[in-house]
Amino acid sequence: MFKKIFKLVTPKRLAIALIFIIIVYTGSIGFKQKINVDNNKPFGGSFELIDHNGSRITDDFLKGSFTLVYFGFTYCTDICPITLDIIVEAIDSLPNKSKEMIKVLFVTLDPLRDDSETLGSYLLNYQPFVTGATGSPKEVKDAADKFLVIYEKIDLGNNDYSIGHSGYIYLMDKNGNYIDHFNYDISIKELYKKLNSII
Repeated sequence: MFKKIFKLVTPKRLAIALIFIIIVYTGSIGFKQKINVDNNKPFGGSFELIDHNGSRITDDFLKGSFTLVYFGFTYCTDICPITLDIIVEAIDSLPNKSKEMIKVLFVTLDPLRDDSETLGSYLLNYQPFVTGATGSPKEVKDAADKFLVIYEKIDLGNNDYSIGHSGYIYLMDKNGNYIDHFNYDISIKELYKKLNSII
């Protein structure tokens, strides 16, 4: 059995595996260093976008109540809607008093397709908690950079494309400052517990 395994481990395959490990390791370290530039405020900052009603929206939106910020796009068929479902269901499980103290900002990473009208229609199922935001590609990139969002356009052929992106949910306090972040696959129960302990 071991002889068969050793025959499969050719120098070429070993080299490819080592290169893959190095890329993953250095990529992870690079991202870790990036998000730890300022341990007190690693995410957030000034931005100017357009909400799903067509009105200008800035980082002042984050003030006055707790805010969960999530970046995605409406043409996403799985992760984004599932994550929004988790966020909304977690909030909806909170005591009524706590529900009034938190809101959600969903920022598209696909401004060419996600205009205000498209966002408005997409977010109907997530009301009254979620506000959508779009803008010019530059405005969206500026906002994404403030939250250190990694994203790229992926060509699918036939004039179609998708957006690959990191999937953090950011929790901001009443002053618009970063408190914590959660991965997109957090459970409803876990997110509920975290929110309930903070709000």
